Amino acid sequence: MKKKKIKYFWDNLNYHSENTALVDTMTDTSYTYGELDSIALNIASNLKLPGKGLVFLFTQNNYGTIAAYIAALKSGNAVFLLDEKLIKEFRLNLINIYNPEFIITSDKLIFKNFRLQSDFAGIHIYINNRIPQGRIYSDLAL
Repeated sequence: MKKKKIKYFWDNLNYHSENTALVDTMTDTSYTYGELDSIALNIASNLKLPGKGLVFLFTQNNYGTIAAYIAALKSGNAVFLLDEKLIKEFRLNLINIYNPEFIITSDKLIFKNFRLQSDFAGIHIYINNRIPQGRIYSDLAL
């Protein structure tokens, strides 16, 4: 019997679905690989585009950020990791310059030309009001 070749680690999370993947020491909560995969798939379903797009992920050291990162990878988009603590003006300047299709952050902010699409695991997903096209080179990885 030929084994299925796994190309990326995020495609293999359910292989150890009952094992602990993460422990949130702030809440003393543990999450299995299966739970991580399930929430990542839910988030990824909100990041679909006809092509490859750009996702700005403003990060913290928590479960929601890790789930969002895996979701963005599963969605096939390029992910730009940015510190959640960036100065607001710098953050907005990057958004204006790069015009990502999605912004994922734990901050509930108002971004010009973006609307709140959904909330998962303490994170908020904003989608560009302009028609998302998936306009970047398909092999781009950040």
